[in-house]
Amino acid sequence: MEKRISDFLQSAERTFMRMQYLWDAGNLHDIKYLVGERLLARLENDLIVRGSVANYTDITELRSELISNFDDEIGKTAVVKFLGYVREKVDADAAYFVDIWEFCRVDDDAVRWRIDDVKVIV
Repeated sequence: MEKRISDFLQSAERTFMRMQYLWDAGNLHDIKYLVGERLLARLENDLIVRGSVANYTDITELRSELISNFDDEIGKTAVVKFLGYVREKVDADAAYFVDIWEFCRVDDDAVRWRIDDVKVIV
């Protein structure tokens, strides 16, 4: 079980970093592959509000913790707490952050997870 959780958290961290990159680029086309419909609608709206303003994200430290049950017999969701430091301007100091992301397993031939919800805590 520990290896499975470790593998999942490594994948979740890669997804977190990919989402930051796609968000900065305003790449809704590729974001659609990573998120569920509910979150996609929210992100589409946020990108409209953001307009053509560039976004910058530099994750200087990232850790993750599984905070939900992760058992195939129980369900298809996993909740991950991401914490670390982020710089949102090139010359700015890195600031502490905590996000809670809910992942849902996709029912297809591959073992894939989509981001279903994101909550910014700090």
